[in-house]
Amino acid sequence: MRRTHYPQDPSADAQAERRENYGNLIRYHRQLLNCSQAELASMLFVDRNTVANWEGGRSRPDLDILPHLCDALEIPLDTFIQTQRRSTSLSAADQDAAFLYRRLNAHDRQVIDTLVASLLDAQQEKLRSRCMKEFVTLPRLALDRLKGNWKEEAKEVIHVRRSPLTERAGVVVTMSGAAMEKTYRDGDELYVEETEDLLLGEIGVFLVSGTYLVREYRGHLLRAHNPRIGDQIIAASDDVRFLGRVLGTVEKTDLPGERELDMLESIHWEKTHGGRGRPDTKNALP
Repeated sequence: MRRTHYPQDPSADAQAERRENYGNLIRYHRQLLNCSQAELASMLFVDRNTVANWEGGRSRPDLDILPHLCDALEIPLDTFIQTQRRSTSLSAADQDAAFLYRRLNAHDRQVIDTLVASLLDAQQEKLRSRCMKEFVTLPRLALDRLKGNWKEEAKEVIHVRRSPLTERAGVVVTMSGAAMEKTYRDGDELYVEETEDLLLGEIGVFLVSGTYLVREYRGHLLRAHNPRIGDQIIAASDDVRFLGRVLGTVEKTDLPGERELDMLESIHWEKTHGGRGRPDTKNALP
């Protein structure tokens, strides 16, 4: 018998879809600003889990916080209104499932709800286990913003796929300037192995009289790969420190997908704040 597809009503399914649309919008604009969930939470005086729940479609921002959220994300308020208007109705398959679910009695619905919740929990635990096995989390630093000890100033992290290269790296630094542009461009993110021992011809990160540089080590000088920029000659009076060896660049294939990123941020928060579910108003690193 052909089943009639009923029009969508303001059910829990519709509300869940609207929450998901809001979550995708928040995540998209947050990532455009290179802002972590913890940083956005701090700006709004909420905990990181609140932001994670918005982006995961588990809840939506209250009306009184929307103007502040839009200011933080640098978007107009009507962006959220348009998102709600763009919400699509249930697909035919989803309507079929909803139709069958409504035919169940209260006890059977509870059985289905419990089963679905159990399946989703198992799915999340499987994702969690895979993320912990396949990814590593490294401090991320922008060299042009550093003023003192580079490790003490690490306020952000980056999650990358585990490999022999990423296992060697102790930190990721963001390249600044055009001095190495034949090899590395301004804005490239570089894997750096922390060491004070560099061989001639290797590219490293150096602290020269208070300035952080990425250059090729040539003994008495630090060579730029851009011919328009002169080499840095090391004088006896210069205060020079070798901080690390550049191993290569962070590639797009090294980065996690959306669901993986959400899980990895949750895992990192748990590790830095001592357990699941605790409120977070701090930066990404303690």
